Amino acid sequence: MSRSTQFVGLTTSGTMFTMGLERLPSDKHTTGMFEEELPLGKWKAPEGRWNKAKYVREVVQEVPWSSGPMIFTHLEIEYHQESGQTFTAPCFEWIHDPTVVAEFDYDSGVFWI
Repeated sequence: MSRSTQFVGLTTSGTMFTMGLERLPSDKHTTGMFEEELPLGKWKAPEGRWNKAKYVREVVQEVPWSSGPMIFTHLEIEYHQESGQTFTAPCFEWIHDPTVVAEFDYDSGVFWI
C-alpha cells in the first residue's frame, strides 16, 4: 500500500446538515502529506433561529496516521455578537471509539485509528 493523504471529511450527519445551505468560497484549507492544499467548506448559516450565526465552517478535528494522514473534519458554527466578539460552537464531531471494527464509519460518526 502506498502512502497518501486520506481526506475522510465530515460525518454523514454533518454533510446532510450542509445540504441546502448556500455554499460560499472556501477561505481556509488544510495541508496533506505532500503539502497539497485541501480546501475546507464554508456555508452561510441558516436563517431563522440562527440569527446571530454568520457562517458554518468545516474545520479539521483530528489527523491520525494510517499509511498517511487521515483528515477528519467537523463543523463549527460561527457567531458574531453586537460587541464585535466572535465565538464558535462545534457540531457533528467524530467520536473516537475503540469498539469500532473498521477504521471509521461515516454514518455513526465514529473512528478508531
